[in-house]
Amino acid sequence: KYAVTVFGVASLTVDEYFRNYGYDVGITLDEGIKIAKLIESYGADALDISSGTYDTMNTWLEPVTYECGWRKGNAAAVKKAVNIPVIAANLIRTPDQAEKQLEDGTQDMIGLGRPLLADPYWPQKAQEGRPEDIRRCICCLWCIESMYKGAMKDESGQCALNPRTCYENTIPKSPVKDGGGRMVAVIGAGPSGLTAAKTLLERGFAVTVFEINERPGGQLAQAAVPPHKEKLMWAVEDLMTACVKLGADIRFSTEAAYDNIKELEPYAVFNCAGGHTGKPRMIKGYDKENVYTLNDILQGSVSITKKNVAVIGSGMSGLETAETLAFGKNKVTVIEMADSIAPNTWKQHIDDIMPRLNEKGTKFYTSWKLVSVNDSSIEIESTKIPGLLKNIPCDCVVLAAGVAKNPIDEKRKSITSRYFECGDARQSGRIA
Repeated sequence: KYAVTVFGVASLTVDEYFRNYGYDVGITLDEGIKIAKLIESYGADALDISSGTYDTMNTWLEPVTYECGWRKGNAAAVKKAVNIPVIAANLIRTPDQAEKQLEDGTQDMIGLGRPLLADPYWPQKAQEGRPEDIRRCICCLWCIESMYKGAMKDESGQCALNPRTCYENTIPKSPVKDGGGRMVAVIGAGPSGLTAAKTLLERGFAVTVFEINERPGGQLAQAAVPPHKEKLMWAVEDLMTACVKLGADIRFSTEAAYDNIKELEPYAVFNCAGGHTGKPRMIKGYDKENVYTLNDILQGSVSITKKNVAVIGSGMSGLETAETLAFGKNKVTVIEMADSIAPNTWKQHIDDIMPRLNEKGTKFYTSWKLVSVNDSSIEIESTKIPGLLKNIPCDCVVLAAGVAKNPIDEKRKSITSRYFECGDARQSGRIA
């Protein structure tokens, strides 16, 4: 009564990239092509070309530093060797990139994984000629990290940019239109401020965003400064595109002063003013001229070249600041209180950045804390042997530990009873 067609797609890793990790083992492309030809001979209708293993995870689920399309040569080589269609993901993030790889003969079909978590309407927007409306995946790896961490707690994975991912049944696709044109003031045009603005606009509110800087992004704009981190700004660019299309009034280089907000007579105020890395006063010499914060370095207000620099803190922001300094021809030493580098950081990020830091000769001291800063050195104390001190020569110190809320005039809280704090203005954290 029914005709049934079974389409057999074989998913195949054609290069496991163990050589990238210093091991002479595993499948390489030559062997992968042989396997692909064998699978074709066994009757497969198509091949879905992948790479890497769980031991070489960054070569199949890439962090932000990997270039889009970096492994497309694998698919192209297989396509030349077989006569059945070749599918591949190849870290594709935009319709233009996908179209070019089809036109170049890299592959016959496009595979999308994480991009559909960030925006399940990616193909529809591409088909309708609206690529600028696509929320691009920034390769932050929160999807895999949250999935692993949530698995033992019966919690689903998440996407840092798309709150509806795995919550489609609880968060409506289209927000209730209950804004009625009422005015809402949003303080700050970082990820939390722009997300608040976008959601409010979708609900039918009128929104004015105050941003004290001349560009959007907040701390994310700084996070995109270190080498190979440019994709992070996609999150801001895509939110800006959405907010502008929805009619947001975004005022750059404008302080969210009491009078400016009061003049709007807002129905509600969202404080998304963000945070900054501070200078702990308990550290002797914290106020010396040779002591900076990672904000100073990443914002570009301070330029350090050919110096001995001590970076205090080895979270990802600290390591990325260290890499920025190392690329500036500085000799960098990283001090970390914990027993390991980048504690509580997803392993893939550590595996990604550490080889580059080691290549630049970066030194690491774990289980040591900063106690004082001198003109030409720092003094650190062991966290395992109280009283054990060590002196480290350095020209300057960069603090990269902890985020404090940006100050805000408390008077602004009195403008309306509907006052909300979001993002780092509420509690320091990552994009998600």
